[in-house]
Amino acid sequence: MAGRALSFCEVPLNLGDQQRWKELTLSLGGGGSQDIKLPERGGGFSYRDGARVGAGAACNRLIYWRSYGDTLELVELSGNANLDGNAVRIRFPDSAVVPCVGIHETHAHVVVLFATVGSVHRIVLPHPSRIARMDYGGDYGIPSVFADLSLAELRNEANFHLLNQSPSNYPHLGATWLTNEGEALFAMATIGGSILLVKLPQYGIQGIVTEHELRQASMMQRLWTGWVPSVIRGGQESSDATLDLCVHRQDSLGHDNFVFAVCRDHKLRMWSTNDQECVAETDLLDFVADKIDQQTAPGQSHMIRKAYDSQTHSLYLVTFLSFADRSMFVVVQPVLEDGRYHFLHMATLCAPQEKLIGLHLDPSTLWTVWTNSYDETVVRYCSIESGQAGQQGWSQVILEPAVSHEVTVPNYQDPSEAYLEHIFYPGRFSLQTIAKALHIYRRSVDAIADLSAAVLKEQVSLVVETEIQNAVTEYEVQQEEYYQVQLQSWNKFYMCCTQYHQVAGRPLGIYSDEDTAMVCLLKKGAVSFLRPCDGVEHLYLAPQGVCQPQHLSAAPFNIADDKLCRDIVLLGDCLRLIHDQLTPDVVSAVEQDFYSLLTSTSFSLYRYDKLCRDIVLLGDCLRLIHDQLTPDVVSAVEQDLFHLETPQNIVEPLVNNVISEAGDVDQSSAEVISTLESSLQTIIDAPRAIDTVLQAMDVTGGDPENLAVPDLAAEPLRQLSLNHVFGSAVGHAVLESSARQLATTRLAICRDLLLLQGLMGRMGQRASLSQDSLNKLQSDLIPRTAQLMQVYYVITWVSTATYTHVPSNSLDMNLRQLQAMDISDLGTGLPRYLMTEGTLLALFLHGVGGQQLGTLLAGSEDLDQDPCPLWSGVLQTAVLHILQLLYPMSPSSLLPEFLMTKCQYLQLQEYVRLLDSWCVWNSSSRRFFLGTAHLNCGEPQKAVDCFLQGVHGVGNEDFLLNKLLQPTDQELPHLPVLYLVKVLRLLEQFEVPELVISLANSAIGMAQPDDPNIPMLWSKVFKYHLELGHNNEAYAAMTANPDHTRRKDCLRQFIVILCERSQLQTLVEFPYVGLHDEVVYIIESRARSVDLTAHNYYDLLYAFHIYRGSYRKAGSTMYEYGLRLGRELPGVKSLQKQAKCYLAAINTLRLVDPKYAWIVKPVRVETATEEGRVSPKRDYSGDHRLPHKKKQVEILELSELEKEYMVVLARLHLIQKDPDPAHATGPPLSAEETVALLVQAGLFDNAVSLSQAFRLSLVPVFEGLASKCVRLTVSGPDIPKVGGKKEGLDWLGANDIPFTHTSKPITAADQAWQLLQTYLERFDITGVKGYHKSVANKLLSLGAPLPTWLIRAYKEKNASELLRLYLNFDLLEEACHLVGEYIDAVLGKGTEYFGLKSALHATSPSVWLPYTAIDHLLYTLRTAEGNSMYAKLHMDLSDKLQVYHRNVERVSQDMVQTALQKAARHSRQDQSFNMSAYGRT
Repeated sequence: MAGRALSFCEVPLNLGDQQRWKELTLSLGGGGSQDIKLPERGGGFSYRDGARVGAGAACNRLIYWRSYGDTLELVELSGNANLDGNAVRIRFPDSAVVPCVGIHETHAHVVVLFATVGSVHRIVLPHPSRIARMDYGGDYGIPSVFADLSLAELRNEANFHLLNQSPSNYPHLGATWLTNEGEALFAMATIGGSILLVKLPQYGIQGIVTEHELRQASMMQRLWTGWVPSVIRGGQESSDATLDLCVHRQDSLGHDNFVFAVCRDHKLRMWSTNDQECVAETDLLDFVADKIDQQTAPGQSHMIRKAYDSQTHSLYLVTFLSFADRSMFVVVQPVLEDGRYHFLHMATLCAPQEKLIGLHLDPSTLWTVWTNSYDETVVRYCSIESGQAGQQGWSQVILEPAVSHEVTVPNYQDPSEAYLEHIFYPGRFSLQTIAKALHIYRRSVDAIADLSAAVLKEQVSLVVETEIQNAVTEYEVQQEEYYQVQLQSWNKFYMCCTQYHQVAGRPLGIYSDEDTAMVCLLKKGAVSFLRPCDGVEHLYLAPQGVCQPQHLSAAPFNIADDKLCRDIVLLGDCLRLIHDQLTPDVVSAVEQDFYSLLTSTSFSLYRYDKLCRDIVLLGDCLRLIHDQLTPDVVSAVEQDLFHLETPQNIVEPLVNNVISEAGDVDQSSAEVISTLESSLQTIIDAPRAIDTVLQAMDVTGGDPENLAVPDLAAEPLRQLSLNHVFGSAVGHAVLESSARQLATTRLAICRDLLLLQGLMGRMGQRASLSQDSLNKLQSDLIPRTAQLMQVYYVITWVSTATYTHVPSNSLDMNLRQLQAMDISDLGTGLPRYLMTEGTLLALFLHGVGGQQLGTLLAGSEDLDQDPCPLWSGVLQTAVLHILQLLYPMSPSSLLPEFLMTKCQYLQLQEYVRLLDSWCVWNSSSRRFFLGTAHLNCGEPQKAVDCFLQGVHGVGNEDFLLNKLLQPTDQELPHLPVLYLVKVLRLLEQFEVPELVISLANSAIGMAQPDDPNIPMLWSKVFKYHLELGHNNEAYAAMTANPDHTRRKDCLRQFIVILCERSQLQTLVEFPYVGLHDEVVYIIESRARSVDLTAHNYYDLLYAFHIYRGSYRKAGSTMYEYGLRLGRELPGVKSLQKQAKCYLAAINTLRLVDPKYAWIVKPVRVETATEEGRVSPKRDYSGDHRLPHKKKQVEILELSELEKEYMVVLARLHLIQKDPDPAHATGPPLSAEETVALLVQAGLFDNAVSLSQAFRLSLVPVFEGLASKCVRLTVSGPDIPKVGGKKEGLDWLGANDIPFTHTSKPITAADQAWQLLQTYLERFDITGVKGYHKSVANKLLSLGAPLPTWLIRAYKEKNASELLRLYLNFDLLEEACHLVGEYIDAVLGKGTEYFGLKSALHATSPSVWLPYTAIDHLLYTLRTAEGNSMYAKLHMDLSDKLQVYHRNVERVSQDMVQTALQKAARHSRQDQSFNMSAYGRT
C-alpha cells in the first residue's frame, strides 16, 4: 500500500456531537491497584470481509479501542452505514486497564479480550452479519456489535477471571489470542519480567481457567516456579525480563500458539503455549550493522508487533530496539525448518531519535507514530516489501497543522466575532473540546448536556462577556482599555481550547488494514485517517528531494516524457522556495485581497457594505509573500484590499517589491532569490511544465462538458449494491475533510504558482525564458492560473461555510415553491448528525451530492477489485468526483440547485456572488437561483431583476432547459415566455402582486403572436390587478385576453370580486363591449347558484338592466328574486324584501309600453346532477316514466304581478298584526289561504281587497266577521279568548269602520256589527251574491239572533231565502211572522219592506209566495202536537193564507175578465184593419 502511494495526509474525523457513549462501570471488589500508572495505548481491528464491497454488513467497518487509567473505550465505525450504539466506555474503579486488548472474529461472533492488572475479561458480541440486514437509508442506522452490550454480560463469571498475582508483580502489558478451539489466551508481561499465561475455556462450555508463568530459568528456578505461587515469590526483574510481546498461531509453525517476546537483553524469544517452553531465541543485535554493547545499552522501550500475510501465509515480526544513542527496527520471519524454529532476517531500519508512541506492521508497510522534542506528533511509514525493505527510507505523513496560539483580530471586526469565528471554524476544534474548555473557564461542576454548535456558541459568548463585565470595575472606561480587556478575556478562553485540543490530539497508537488500505491514527480524544495524496499534492506538499520524476507517471499527471517530469519536479522546488519564505501576515493579506477580488464591484452585480468574513482555508497551505517584505509592502497589500484588485494586480506589486528590493535585502533573502533564479534556469521548458500542472489540477480534463451529471437510472442493480460506499456519517466526514484538504492545497498551489509566474515574467532572461515563453505566460498560463485559483477558492468556501438550520414551516413553504415550479426535492431531510451544525459540503454529500457520488463510484472499476482498496484508490476517486460535482465551470448546476431546495438562501447568495465576477458557465441559472434566494429573503424586487436577467440563457443551460422548463417540441420556440411562466408560479407563492403584474407584462412583451401562453399571462395580469383594486386595469387586461374561455372566466371573477367588495356602481358602469350577454349570463348564474343570504346578485343584475334601460329584463330579474325569496328564505325580512322586489318589478313594467308589459315566469331547471340520480326509464317508485312533456311557458302580465304583490303584502300585514313565527315560515301561501289567515286575524279590509283582486268569494270574509261579531256581543265587556289567548280588539282599528253619530257610547260589538252591515251594504246590494245568507246562516249557526237591520235588509233582498233559513234552524215563530208580513206585502201592505215593486193586483205584474217553504212551515206547525203556541201560529198562518187565496181568486178573475176584454178589443181592431186594406185594393 505504501509503495503505491506517493505520500499521505491526515484526515481528522470530526463527528460533532453524534457520538453517544454507553457508560458501564464494573467493580471487581479488589483494591490497591488504582494508583498503578500504565501506558495509554490504542489499537484497531478490521473484519475479514471489510474489503469486499457488497459482501455484507462487515464491509468498510472498523473497531478501535483506547485504554487509559481505569477506562477502556471501544468504538465501532463504518464508512458505509450509520451505526447505532457503537461507542462503549467501560470503567474499572478499583483497577487499571492493561494495554492488552485484542479483538478477534469468528463466523458468528466478535470476541473482545482485555485485561486489567487484577483480572482478564472476555466480551462475546454478535457478528455484524448476524445482527440485521443492511439498511443504508436510515438516519439511525443499523445496530452496532456493541448495541446490546450490558453490565450483565461483563459480570458473567464465565467471561472474566481474577488473577492470582502479587500486587508488586502485576502485568503492565500483554497480548491476546483466540485459539481455534475458542479458548481465550492472555499473555501478559509482569513487572517482575516474567510472562503470565492465562487461558479461559471456550465460551459457553464449563471449564477450568489455567494460569502459567513463562520464564527462561535453570532447573531449580523452574522447580521454584512450579512449587511456589507468584504471590509468595514476589516480583524479580532480570536481564531477560519481557518488555513487549505478541501472540499468534501459524499452521506452518505447527499446531501450537506461540508467544513472541522481546526482552531486556535484546533477544527475541518464541514460547510454546502448549509446553510453556521457549522453542526459539535469537539476539536481535546480530541483525544490527554496528555492534552495541549489551551491558552499556540496556533496553527499556523495546516493542514488538506482528503482521500476517494472507496471500503468502507468512508471519512477520517487527521489533523496535531503543537505545540511548540510536534506535532501529528489525523485521524477522519465524520459520520451522528441519523441526527447528528460527528467525529469518528480513530488514533492519534505522529509526529517528524520537519517542515512539506506537507502531503497526502490515505485510507491506511499517507504520509508526512518534513525538519529537517539541512534543509534536510525527507519523512515518516505510515499505518492507520483499526486495525493497528499507531502500526507500522513511516517508513522513503530512499531518494537520498545529492550532495557532494567537488569533488576529481585524480592525473592522469585533473581538467576540473574530474569536467565535475562529474557534467554531469547521474542523478546528471539536465540540467536546470547546465544551471542556467552557466547563473549566466558567469553573462549573455541571457538564453541558447539549453539545450543539449553536448552544455552545451562545454559552461561550455569555460566559466570556460575563468575564469581561467582571474585569471592568469602573463605571466609565476608555474604549481602548475595554478593547484590551476583551482581547485578554477571549484569548484566555481560546488558550483553554488550544490546551484541551492538544490533550485530545496526543497520539495513542496507529492501525492499518492492508486489504482496505485504511490507516487510522488513534489519539486521546480523537481519531484520524491517513489518505493517499494525489500527484499534485505530492508535488507541492512533499519535502524537497522526496518527489522524484518517476512519481509523475501516475495520475493525475500521467506523463511519459522524462524531461517534462524533471522540469515539473524543479518547478515544484521553486514553489517550495517561495512558500518557505512567506510570513503568515502576508499570506493573510493576500487571502483578504483575493476574497475582495471576488466581492469587487467591477466584477460583481451586487456590493455588500460589510465584507463577509474572511474564511481561513484549511491547512497550512497559505504560502505567498517573502518574509523580507517590509511593513510598507504589507500596508500596500492592505490598500489593494481596499481597492479590490484582480489576482494579477494583487501579485504585481508584490513581485515589484521582491525584484526591486532584491539588492537591499539581507544575505539569506538574496540567496533565496539567487536559488530561485538558478532553479528556473535549469527548467528546459517552463511554460510546458506549468501547463501540465494546470492540466493536472483541472478536473474537467480540458472540457467542462465532461462534468455532466450522470444518469441515476443507469445500471440500477449495480448502483443499489455499490452506491452505499462511504455513505455513512463517518464516510461523509472523511470525504468532506479530504475534499476540503485537496481544494485548499490546490488553491495554495494556484496562489504560489501565480506569484511564481509573476516573478518569472519580471526576471525574463535571468530565468532563461524566451519571448514566446513570456507571451505564453501572460496570455495563457497566468489567466488560467488565476481562474483555477478562483475555482478552488469557491470550492474551499463551500467546504468550510456552515449551513443554516431551517425551521419546519420554511421547509413546507419551500416544498410548495418547488411543486409550483415542478422541481423535485433533491435528497431527504437532515439526519441526526446534521440537524444543528455542519458545512455546506456535508449537507451536499448527505443529499443529492451523495447520490451522484454513489452513482459515479458504482461505475468505478476500483470497486470490482477483491480485496478492494477502499481507503486508497476508491477514496481518491471519490474525492476527485466531489471536486467535479462542486466544480463551478461545468454544465451542471447541482450545488446551487441543492442549496435552493434546502432553503440555504444566504449561502446561495454568497455562492452566486463569488462566481458572478468571472464564471460565465450557468450564468442564467445562477440568476434564477439568486432570484429565488432574494425572494425568500424578503427582497422581491431584486428577485424579479434577477429572473429577468436569467431569461437570455434558458435555451442553453441544462438546469433551466431540462429541469425547470422541460419543454415539448411545440414549446421550444417559446422558451423565454415559458421560463417567465414558471417564475410567475414561484412569485405567486409570495404576496407580491405588483411584481407578478410587472413580470407578466414583460413576458407578454417578449411573446410571439402565436404563443399559447399569452391568454394565461393576460389572466395573471387581470387577476392581480383585480386583487390590488385596480379595476380599470383589470378590465383592460380582461378585454385584451384573446382566449374567449379565459376571458369569460376573468369576467366571472371580475363580477364576483367587485360584488363582494360592494363596488356595484363601478361594476355596472363598465361598458362591457361585446361582453353584455356574458355579463348577464354570469350574474344570472351566480344569482341562481349562490345562497341568497350570502350575496345578492339580483340587485346587481337589476341595476345593470336599469342602467342600460332594459326595464322589462329588470322587472323579470326582480320578480325572480322575489319568487326565490318566498320559496327559500323564511322570515319577516324575506317577506319585506319579496314585497319590495315585486313592487320594483311592477314599477319597471309600468315604464314599458303596455303591449310589452309582461315577463316570462321563471321555471326550475333540473340540473345534470339531479338528472343523474334517477333512471331515465323509471321513476322513484319503479313505474315506467311517462314521456316528457314540453314545459309550457307561462307569461305574467302586470296585473298578475300586482296580485302576487298583494298576497305578499297581505301576509306582511298579517305578520304585523300577529307576530306568530308560523306566519313567516313555510312555503308561499295561495290567495285562499292568505284570505283565511287575514279573516282569522281580523284584517277584513285586506281580505276583501285580496278576494276581489283574485275574484274570490267574500263568503269566508263575511262568515269570519259574523263570528267575531257574535263573540264580541256574547262576551260583553270582557275580552274573549281564542285558543287559550285573549283576543285583542286592535283588529277593529285595522279595518275601515264608518263613523256613526249616536248619542250613546259605541262598544266594540257595535263597531263590529257596523263593519258587517257596511260590508253587506257595499258588496251585496242586490243580494244575489248570497252574502246575507252567509251572514245569517253563520249567526244562526252560532245561536245568535239576527239583528234587526240584517232582517230588514234580508227581507228586502230575498225574503224567501230568509224564510228557508228560519226553517232550517227551526225558528218557526220567526218564520210565521215573516210569512205573515210577506203575505201582507204581497197583498199590498208594506210592499217596500220586501223589495216588491208591486202588490197583488190584476193590473200589476205577478207576485208570488214561497209556497214550498210555507207548506214546509205549515206542516211543521201542524205536526208539533201538544204545543199550543205552534197550534195558534198554524191557525193564524192558515187564516192569513185563506185571505191571500181569496184575494188571489179575485185578482185572477179580474185578470181573466181583463184579458177577455183586451182580446175582444184586439179582434175589432184587426177587422177594421182588414176592411181598410180591402178597400184600397
